[in-house]
Amino acid sequence: MGALIGGVGWAPRPTVSRFKSRQVWTMVVVAVVVHAALAAVGLGLYLVAGGVREAFDFVSTITVLHGTQFVAGDFLQRLALGFGIENLACGILALFPIPPLELGVALWSTLPKTPSSRRLAYRLLEEHWGILVVLVLLVLPLAGEFPLLLKLVGSIGDRILGAL
Repeated sequence: MGALIGGVGWAPRPTVSRFKSRQVWTMVVVAVVVHAALAAVGLGLYLVAGGVREAFDFVSTITVLHGTQFVAGDFLQRLALGFGIENLACGILALFPIPPLELGVALWSTLPKTPSSRRLAYRLLEEHWGILVVLVLLVLPLAGEFPLLLKLVGSIGDRILGAL
């Protein structure tokens, strides 16, 4: 199913110069807008498939991301709700200032001015230390709980769903 929807590979990443701040900040805006639009489509399809808006108050973003959905009745509802919440979570992740996430690349490419902050930006962007930070915060659980970044995404996502 994933290969059918996503294709057999990814398109080449567009060339964005980190030294042109306008391109980098445009990348952040585009990433957030595209994920927000796809999340709206997914949640709208959930409602069209027979889901109820009141169920958004009871949906846990983290459990849906883990593949468990208690509020969706049939397959189409589960598929649409999962698609919507997955894109909502990706849009929220794009707003965390950790490279290689979009806002992290934009901030660390344009803001550092002092030599020491430039060295740190080089380590995060060029030596890919940011990927390690994202993996640790997104994968490693803390004291038997969910990972920190996943808890933050879940908390923000639950508030957004509750506001709909």
